[in-house]
Amino acid sequence: MKSIVVLYHNDGDGFGGAWAAWKKFKNKASYIPVEYNNKNEPPEFLKDKEIYLIDVCYSVKQMGKILAENKKVVVLDHHETSRQASKISTEHRFEIKSSAAILAWRYFHPKKKIPKLLSYINDFDLWLFKLKETKQISAVLEIYNNKFEAWEKVAKDLENSRTRKKYLEQGDVILKYQNKLVNFIIRQAIPVDFEGKKALAVNSNILESEVGNGLIQQGAEVGIIWFIKNSSQLKVSLRSNPKKIDVSKLALRHGGGGHKGAAGFTIKFKDEFLFPVFPWKIK
Repeated sequence: MKSIVVLYHNDGDGFGGAWAAWKKFKNKASYIPVEYNNKNEPPEFLKDKEIYLIDVCYSVKQMGKILAENKKVVVLDHHETSRQASKISTEHRFEIKSSAAILAWRYFHPKKKIPKLLSYINDFDLWLFKLKETKQISAVLEIYNNKFEAWEKVAKDLENSRTRKKYLEQGDVILKYQNKLVNFIIRQAIPVDFEGKKALAVNSNILESEVGNGLIQQGAEVGIIWFIKNSSQLKVSLRSNPKKIDVSKLALRHGGGGHKGAAGFTIKFKDEFLFPVFPWKIK
């Protein structure tokens, strides 16, 4: 393991932030994807390292241990549930209204213009859609492996209107198929009671944000998207209208976290032959 370690949330925003770090460190650092879950333990090898946490943060107790055992700890995060823990660091950048990818770029490249690639990620991750091409570009990014060299080419292509056109055309085709999938998945949802809230729950391991927001449009107070991972974990994503219900608080009760309108948690079960007990009740 190298002396510089970049831990990043294993999603588009987190990888965008990791790409920003890679642009600075290249092969001088180790890059490790992690899940966003307060129940998760930090990697055991984090000792005497220079650590960058991007779009992810551990519990207050865990952050204290990481800070005590390492040379430098920098947190670049924007999840509401990380507000306090992120302060237990050598440096931190915390801003709710910015994606972690943007925070990382500003930290590692303060004098450089923000790439269009990260602007699209920011627009999608915060569910703003102020840029008219965000949905197409985000759809195309789904088919790319999280490889820094691949994203480097995409970033370069997006800066040019001629080469960007190819991605927009691909995105239009992918979006049509995604919309069909989302509508099909939403039709499988069932009404449940979750933490006293009127919710719709559905099994899906794809397009969580699109499906979750579709459930909210169906009248649910909380949209629940769940799936079983590795026969031992129940992965749960939550969505809501953030002006009405703060799902980060609901996720926190189950060891997770996130934003007011988008959060999640993981429940581990010991026996892979036993189906997990869901933390909601079917109506």
